[in-house]
Amino acid sequence: MKPIFVITAAASILLVAPAEAATPGNQQEINQALSALPSALRAKASVITYNAKGDPLNLRWGDIDIYCVSNQARLPAFRVSCFPRVLKPQEDMEAKERAEGKSAMAIRADVDAAIAGGKLPTPFEGSTIYVRSGRNQADAQEMWVVTLHGIDAERMGLPTDKDNGTPWMMRSGTPEAHLMVPVKGSMEAGS
Repeated sequence: MKPIFVITAAASILLVAPAEAATPGNQQEINQALSALPSALRAKASVITYNAKGDPLNLRWGDIDIYCVSNQARLPAFRVSCFPRVLKPQEDMEAKERAEGKSAMAIRADVDAAIAGGKLPTPFEGSTIYVRSGRNQADAQEMWVVTLHGIDAERMGLPTDKDNGTPWMMRSGTPEAHLMVPVKGSMEAGS
């Protein structure tokens, strides 16, 4: 009887540990991270943060394949983002390299090489990344980034320069082509 009790107790500990590990963050940090998403998606998204070594820490588990990252900007700046699960390995790599002190250009080159070499997955066409950033949280603005691999801006009739709050394409014609869509107004339901 004792061996069964010991096995049962060990199994109980293993079942409890993941739930405890998923809740180290406070509600304010979680709400800030979720603020990049349209309100209809917030209740079911996962929220993560990164420690000083660039390791991901789960703040909240969600029911859909969207992850939101808590504010990683140096205060008083503010930046939160949300992305589909397929981009989490890329986000993890970028966080690790930022923690190592690499420059943004070096990180971009490493990510591009990892995608080209098959070490990181390519996001599916139309993957949407939600970003909210600014000098501080009060001034932060929303932007949606939609992946359009290899699409040429000229053929789509899109500008390639930021112009007066209208959508524009970055990296036109490359595998990293994406549409930048500024969000005006509130992302709250019913606004």
